[in-house]
Amino acid sequence: MYDAGEHFYALQAAQQKQELYETTLQRYDQLIQSAEERLRVGAMAANEVLRLKSEQITVKTESTQNKNEVLEEMSQMRMLLNLRENVVIKTTNEVLPNNDAGALYLLIDEALKCRPDYLLTIKQVAYQNRNLKLERSNVYPDLDFGYQPHDRGSNWVRPYQGFELEFNVPLFNRNQGNIQLAKTKITQAELQSALIENKVRNEVYKSYEQFINTRQGYQDYSADFIQQTEELNTNAIENYSKKNINLLEFIDLQRIYIINKTQYIDLKNAYQRSINQLNFTIGKEIIH
Repeated sequence: MYDAGEHFYALQAAQQKQELYETTLQRYDQLIQSAEERLRVGAMAANEVLRLKSEQITVKTESTQNKNEVLEEMSQMRMLLNLRENVVIKTTNEVLPNNDAGALYLLIDEALKCRPDYLLTIKQVAYQNRNLKLERSNVYPDLDFGYQPHDRGSNWVRPYQGFELEFNVPLFNRNQGNIQLAKTKITQAELQSALIENKVRNEVYKSYEQFINTRQGYQDYSADFIQQTEELNTNAIENYSKKNINLLEFIDLQRIYIINKTQYIDLKNAYQRSINQLNFTIGKEIIH
């Protein structure tokens, strides 16, 4: 599930960027077509049209690189979901969760209750303690007392009759070797458990801090800021068409728009992945 989440969010971000690039390229197509018509009637300089085409090529290059990322992540998702190569996966723009993760110490406690790698070490310690009890119960050797009948016709029975006594040797070592070995295994199991516990605590702490950090960065892009960015881009196109701004100002505004949008998509992706990482580190879905 963790890998599926990672590839899904990566695919979602790449597809959102691709929509941004394709929309921008369509606008450049319209502007260049209009500019070439004005060039034919002498209302625009040739270098201005060339500069528009150059900027369009730059965006196309970024779009091509991003399209390869879309294809790569879609391929990974198809393999994880066991889908055929011709299946197209389209992600949706889901609403991100806004619930808090809770206190860090509570998350660590929850992870120590849920993480299978740590729970396995606890069971190993319990198993070795039971093994020690078993070895201590064998301090005194078992004595087997029996009667041997006389049977001359059998090859498997001794040709005499009498009583027999059987016991393990050495007789007086009180099973100290096995007891010491069991104690050593307990120490090893407890050390391994402590190491895994420390690993869990550090992983939860790191994932929690990354979640807090990326959430703050994502929240800096408020809805008002995103709306203002969209309006700035729309106004830039209108103002350039009306010659209220020159070509360099228009290109600068277009670059700012693309940078802001791609950074927003990257931060959103990082926030989604930090949630996925935190849930995975704890061993259960805390944020959903």
